[in-house]
This record gives sequence, structure tokens and C-alpha cells, in this order.
Amino acid sequence: MYHDASGLRVTLYVANGVRPQAESGFHFASQGPVNVYYWWERGQGYALSAGMPRERLAALARLAQRQLAAG
Repeated sequence: MYHDASGLRVTLYVANGVRPQAESGFHFASQGPVNVYYWWERGQGYALSAGMPRERLAALARLAQRQLAAG
């Protein structure tokens, strides 16, 4: 979990041993004020959640995916 000076929190969840799903790419979900982008790669599942606008979270999710894929 990360947070900035204003208290905005961003959480990255990682799960090992995830079986690949039929659909690849990013998927979006929301629950109240919290938005989530999730995806899976190479046996791991990832979910990035925050109470921020969907577009801003999508940009962060793409950045996280690139950095995680690079190792």
C-alpha cells in the first residue's frame, strides 16, 4: 500500500499460482468509491485499487504492468 501526503491510498495486490484466464488484458471493477484494475500474467494475478478516477488509475495500472513485466 502506498499513500501520498494528502492520504490518497493506492494498493497493489499480488497472488501467486494463478491459472491463466481465457481473457487477457486489463479488467475494471468498482465498489463504492474504490476503483480496481486487475490482470494476470505468468502465473500471477495483480489488482491495483484506489479511490481515484478510472482514467488516472488505468494509467497507473499500465505503468505497474510494464514495470512488473520488466522484472
